[in-house]
Amino acid sequence: PPLFIVNPHSESGKTGKRWPDMLSQIQSRFGKVAVALTEGPGHATTLTREALQKGATHVVSVGGDGTLNEVLNGWLEADQPLNPEAELGLIMRGTGGDFRKSLGLENDLHAYLDTLAEAPSRPVDVGKVTLTQADGSPIQRYFLNISSF
Repeated sequence: PPLFIVNPHSESGKTGKRWPDMLSQIQSRFGKVAVALTEGPGHATTLTREALQKGATHVVSVGGDGTLNEVLNGWLEADQPLNPEAELGLIMRGTGGDFRKSLGLENDLHAYLDTLAEAPSRPVDVGKVTLTQADGSPIQRYFLNISSF
């Protein structure tokens, strides 16, 4: 089943409050799905990496641009996808929705579910930035549509 990685704190906590109803609608459309709720910064990256290493083929980010960024950073290692056959989906629940706007997606759960169920997958460009952390060590981060610091 697809894995939905959910940031319950996205959209100022509204995602967590609305998640039971959202899950009901998702299950009525897709049947049984796997769900993992994030517990803090960086957790979506860990959850994604673990799922892909175990062979997940469909991962859906449910949260804002930050959650999507974390999922993306769990998706790639050494500039390569952990599972080249896997597909990344999204249900944007943040306050900005920059990536959603870049794709021209309507910010509506039913529209997201229609897209997940019916739209063909398509490749997107991924950028990479290498930074120096406060402790002097380098770190690499991947991004989809915008990078800022």
